[in-house]
Amino acid sequence: MHHFEHDLLGSGWDALSCVGGYAVAASTATFRVVADVHYSTDVLSGALIGTLVGYGVPLLHYAGHDARSVSGITLGLAPSPGGIGIRGVF
Repeated sequence: MHHFEHDLLGSGWDALSCVGGYAVAASTATFRVVADVHYSTDVLSGALIGTLVGYGVPLLHYAGHDARSVSGITLGLAPSPGGIGIRGVF
């Protein structure tokens, strides 16, 4: 997402770096399943969550001028017994 927003390497190279990253991740995932270290559902769940977070967090970051408020959702940090937490107002 950062590559698309800032055009870091140039359009062709940005796309190639994205495809290369997915190729390495897919190869690693395949080897983990073949080695019987993970189930395929583990790998697919991880890929889905990683992709959503990897695109979603920067997308929320670039969505508006106020980084704390997106579409009526306000996020903030709050103290908690274990350290710090995130609070949201919807």
